[in-house]
Amino acid sequence: APAPRVRGHLRDARDGVTLLESQHQASRDRAAIRRRRLRALERQQLFEDVEERKTRWLKLRKLNRGFEFSRQQKKELKRWFDFIDADGSGEINVEELQDPLLSTGIARNTAELQALIEAVDTDGS
Repeated sequence: APAPRVRGHLRDARDGVTLLESQHQASRDRAAIRRRRLRALERQQLFEDVEERKTRWLKLRKLNRGFEFSRQQKKELKRWFDFIDADGSGEINVEELQDPLLSTGIARNTAELQALIEAVDTDGS
């Protein structure tokens, strides 16, 4: 059996390793929290960018929420809706919106596309 003095050093070494492991885990936890906060900030910034671009787009076209479409415009919108609604479900899903929004530059990438959809799909349907 190790001498008492050696046992004390071994115990101290184990305690030191345990302390280092705890500090390392705490450091990893703090880093994970920082990464989550950064991702949340990036999502918020992306959402704000999309909102700003949407507002600019509406202003350029002099559109506002009180705007009424003419009968001809409604027919044209229905035609476009039916064209985009590839599966004929009567609803337009994210996959069906991806090509038109990316190709027109309304969304620059899939992250912006998702943020744009979340911004306008207030009820999550």
